[in-house]
Amino acid sequence: MYSTLKSFITFTIFLFLAKCSSLDVAVSGNKQFLQGMKKIAIMNFEISGNEGPKEQEFSDIIAHQFLKETNLTVIERDKLVISKVIGEQSLSRSGIIDETTAAQMGKILGVDAIVIGKGEQLVIDKKSVDYCLNTFNIKVISVETGNIFANVIKQPGIEWSPLMTFKYIIGFGLVWDKNDMLLETCKITFLAERAVKGIQSEMEKINRKQ
Repeated sequence: MYSTLKSFITFTIFLFLAKCSSLDVAVSGNKQFLQGMKKIAIMNFEISGNEGPKEQEFSDIIAHQFLKETNLTVIERDKLVISKVIGEQSLSRSGIIDETTAAQMGKILGVDAIVIGKGEQLVIDKKSVDYCLNTFNIKVISVETGNIFANVIKQPGIEWSPLMTFKYIIGFGLVWDKNDMLLETCKITFLAERAVKGIQSEMEKINRKQ
């Protein structure tokens, strides 16, 4: 009886935490654009925080995940002519890169979509945490229309993926506390993987629709 109750409580906690995701992924249902999207370029992200991950580092990890999880061609960063043509770095830091500007960049590059984003470094006890983000926003912009095709928003807090939820429950919150979970799920490598997998999952759903 006790064992059954314990299993039920553990399972209930697992289901509850698994639904407490800090990542929200939204993808347009435009199947025609999705099927025509073959090539993308990823801009340097704007990351606030003096000791946070460099803009290009997070962008490179996002690019790696797109190559790993999708069939899209990702334009190599050192070949982005746009950085010389209209000074992407200065535009990014001044916050001028928006949907319209991104579409203009994409046309010069000859890609179907541009990925832009910004984030905020994680701070715990007034100390900045290296290579960890508290929040971020990633947008995939259609070059043809300037419309947002995909949007990923990370809210502050732990990203309770099934693996992290299982890890926390197995440790009964003693081996790995919530601070450990926060640090683990705010790493830029973890977030990039979750974000791109989320986008790919939504794109697959759209492709399956008739």
